[in-house]
Amino acid sequence: MELYNNNTDTVIGHNKDYSFRQRYINSGYVIGTVQAMRALFTRADEMVQRHKDNPVYSGSDQALFAIIYGQQEYEREVLRLKHVSKREKMLHPLQATLPTKSTMAGIKFDNIIKPDFSHESFTLVPGTKYQFGIGLDYFSEFGHQTMNSDIGRDSMWLTYKDFSAPSLTAQIQAKYPRDWLDCKLNLPTTLPDEIMNTEYPFSALADSTPLANTSWSDISLYTHLCLGTFPIMIHHNGDKGRRESLWPDLWFQPHAKVLLEQARVRIGTAANVQDHADFIKSPGIKAAGGAWSGKGTWMNWEDLCPSEYDEELFRGQAT
Repeated sequence: MELYNNNTDTVIGHNKDYSFRQRYINSGYVIGTVQAMRALFTRADEMVQRHKDNPVYSGSDQALFAIIYGQQEYEREVLRLKHVSKREKMLHPLQATLPTKSTMAGIKFDNIIKPDFSHESFTLVPGTKYQFGIGLDYFSEFGHQTMNSDIGRDSMWLTYKDFSAPSLTAQIQAKYPRDWLDCKLNLPTTLPDEIMNTEYPFSALADSTPLANTSWSDISLYTHLCLGTFPIMIHHNGDKGRRESLWPDLWFQPHAKVLLEQARVRIGTAANVQDHADFIKSPGIKAAGGAWSGKGTWMNWEDLCPSEYDEELFRGQAT
């Protein structure tokens, strides 16, 4: 995939790493069920304890998750080769019986189980769990890591009243003029169904409020310009100052305080449900402005986020 034209996977770019496609696991965000997360973090903790006197890669949490993921993929390839169907052997004899070929850092190799370059040896231990269901967000559909892929170059906020390329390009050029080192524009041609099939962004507000009928096409949405996706999270692991400076650019700002209050009025809180067991048995019950703790007790918004954070969280809004 030539994200950066002929510069892809070379040192030619805004810096020596800019034109490389994303390739390393980052622990800035992870999505999964509590059960899956508990199993994953338990394994990571076991590794920490095992190497307490000589921490893995100087104690890097990302290194631990990379190792866990690598072991998972190793076992999957071993199992694939062991259980190849007769049909696959007939249709694709070489692919079915030989380890998968791959490319890493521009280097091609024929065996991902035993590559011909220097690597740590690994042997599967019978009875050990290696499958954690880890999948990677290759197209930044869940989140966007901004390291070497920052606002204005690989991503920015766009409004989709007009999906024509000239209209979107004009928005981009007006805010962040692009040059030959930037990625190829791969602009979306429609909003995803996941967005369009949800309630309007300000539907929690009273119907008499002008914003109540604002559609998603009127909202400035964070867009990955190189992939044409709408990441739902932004991980500012590049310029960390962006966490503060770009906070007001999120679509729900500057109405977050009112949206929260209105949602709590309209939907209600789960504090009315006395027993957590009853709550989880009633999928029709909704709650806003709080969360259930691991002990089965309801925590209101004020418990989760003390008022001392209101000034920053609801910046510029009446609190």
